[in-house]
Amino acid sequence: MPQDKAKTYAKVLVETLEDASESEAKKKVQRFKLMLQKRGDAKYASEILREFAKAWKERKGPIATVVSAESLAPAVRKEMEQSLAKSAIGGSASGGKKYVVEEKVDKSVIGGIAVLLGNNFLIDGTIRGKLKRISALLNK
Repeated sequence: MPQDKAKTYAKVLVETLEDASESEAKKKVQRFKLMLQKRGDAKYASEILREFAKAWKERKGPIATVVSAESLAPAVRKEMEQSLAKSAIGGSASGGKKYVVEEKVDKSVIGGIAVLLGNNFLIDGTIRGKLKRISALLNK
């Protein structure tokens, strides 16, 4: 299935379920499932669901994933959210929407943080990232 088709199905499902109650959502998902079966696209359900999960998270705004060795302190998280909201990156890349900050703990970064804005832009301020850059320079 082309990726665009899976994204289209996912977008339609998000829009359909946005304001639905739980019982309405169950009925709508059943009808969606039947529609996929009738169109012969049920075999792509996992790809559609993967796109749906991304679209559902992003409905409140694009996602900024913050990776650190430990959980962020509430003050640091708040500062991060405010910085993203004020920055040119947050304003133009997100289409004016505020980034939704999603935190991920990864002990292998050793220290510092990395920020992934959507799937497009990475700011790597981790110790692991710095060590990799130094290693690359030394191996030239």
